Amino acid sequence: GNHNQGINVQVGANEVLVRDSIISDQLPDPSGLYGSAVLISAGSLTIESSELTGNSHYAVGGEGEEVTVTLRDTYIQGTLAPDTGETGIAVALASGATAEIDGCELAENQGQGILADGEGTTLTVSDTTVRDGLTTTDGSYGTGIRAQAAAQVTIEHSIVQDCATGGIYAAGHGTTVT
Repeated sequence: GNHNQGINVQVGANEVLVRDSIISDQLPDPSGLYGSAVLISAGSLTIESSELTGNSHYAVGGEGEEVTVTLRDTYIQGTLAPDTGETGIAVALASGATAEIDGCELAENQGQGILADGEGTTLTVSDTTVRDGLTTTDGSYGTGIRAQAAAQVTIEHSIVQDCATGGIYAAGHGTTVT
């Protein structure tokens, strides 16, 4: 596998489309972090009909007010927690990122299926299954969907099941999950 990220979308990016692709087995960098399939810090990312498996830290990570992520009909499985004490997260959104997850399956991720973190972060999950969330090596996390620090999450026609420490978790003033 590659080290660090499979795809990294940064400043100046407009729109990136990943379709009918497999991104797997990305390894952490020498510090033990990352190993993500896809990281985006600017622009719009759409992943359709793809598989992201066996990656480390994040399968998909998006951070910032200028970030929009769309996942459709995509399978994300086995995102591993790095040895640094961080969690493995199938989809991590922070600092005002916006995302839509539709018709996807997120399974057996070590830590969290989905994390929405921070004011302005908005997530809609529809027709999606988040299942079999695994704990990290210290026995923590294992959450299906986690919203915190004023993130806004809407879940429609979806299944969250068999996650080790809970299906849906919401914390922090201003956080909403509907």
